[in-house]
Amino acid sequence: MTGGRDGEVCAGCGRAIRGSYVTALGRAWHRHCFRCASCGRAIEEQSFFERDGQPYHTACYHERFAPRCAACGRPIAGEYTIALGRHWHPEHFTCHRCRQPLERRSYYEREGHAYCEDCYNKLFGVRCALCGAYVKGSYIAGGWGNTYCARHEGEVSRCFSCGRPIVEEGLCGLAEFLWLWQQGTPEAARRIALIEQDEDPIYGGGFRAARRALEGRTPAELFRHVQVHGRLP
Repeated sequence: MTGGRDGEVCAGCGRAIRGSYVTALGRAWHRHCFRCASCGRAIEEQSFFERDGQPYHTACYHERFAPRCAACGRPIAGEYTIALGRHWHPEHFTCHRCRQPLERRSYYEREGHAYCEDCYNKLFGVRCALCGAYVKGSYIAGGWGNTYCARHEGEVSRCFSCGRPIVEEGLCGLAEFLWLWQQGTPEAARRIALIEQDEDPIYGGGFRAARRALEGRTPAELFRHVQVHGRLP
């Protein structure tokens, strides 16, 4: 704001200025002509925002151009957080389950919602079949519904050909053996002999380990044990 300067032309109305006037955006204005481009009311404050050569009240500028919080829908005037492809007031970016703030914390995303690590594990986490801990990142998946954390990868012997845990190959061989035993045909007997004589450490060795584990148990009990514990008894 400044005093009068006769002969100056107002940038708002184009008329000559007599008396006091406003200098803003490199131009001179009658006080009543220096108006917000959004609401049309006079800008009487010292501070204002400019966009494309037009002046705006601070509140009008934020309402029209500031990003809106994905949680409350209100304009964000200060700092904000960008997450899940949206803008948030920092205090409004929270875990979808426990509502604790997630700013400056790692989080997990599922179906467009953010979760803290504890809540994500409780809702969607996968547990290691050997240690029971929640598995972070990639994990080994067994064909019997078991999962194993990277820390126990060395304890899960795997087939070099198909990548499946050896215990599963042994159980597959055992299941085939039991089925053939019920057939009672010469062809079944021949195939049983091949299984029993297989010297391969993965297929033959896995079968013999599974057969020993079956002693004193039903097949259903053995398979259930493997499902729960991830290994033979």
